[in-house]
Amino acid sequence: QGSREAMTKMITWNSGVAGVKKRRFSLAVVREGAVDAIVSLHLGPDNSDLWSFLGERYVLTVDSIVLSPTNPVKWTGSKLLRAVKELAEKKRWRVSWEPLKDINSGIFYMTAKTLE
Repeated sequence: QGSREAMTKMITWNSGVAGVKKRRFSLAVVREGAVDAIVSLHLGPDNSDLWSFLGERYVLTVDSIVLSPTNPVKWTGSKLLRAVKELAEKKRWRVSWEPLKDINSGIFYMTAKTLE
């Protein structure tokens, strides 16, 4: 019940200076009315190199991933990371997995790196 309420309260928001277009949002795996995993994402301008900056490209940063304590199946997180990668490819965004290094002993970071 608590996870459903949390999903209901999540909203997409914009912040920053006009034209920067930073956004935060979440994706979730929901099975049989229960949330199995949630990933928190941050979309912002890609300033990794001059061409990305001038081309106004975007980077999708995976801030965190949380698995349900009642159903902590690791493949659920992997499936969710694969969906993030597919979304980024479709939109032609670069993906940054760096924040995942410190989560769950880096298991999801290593999984994400194999997707590249």
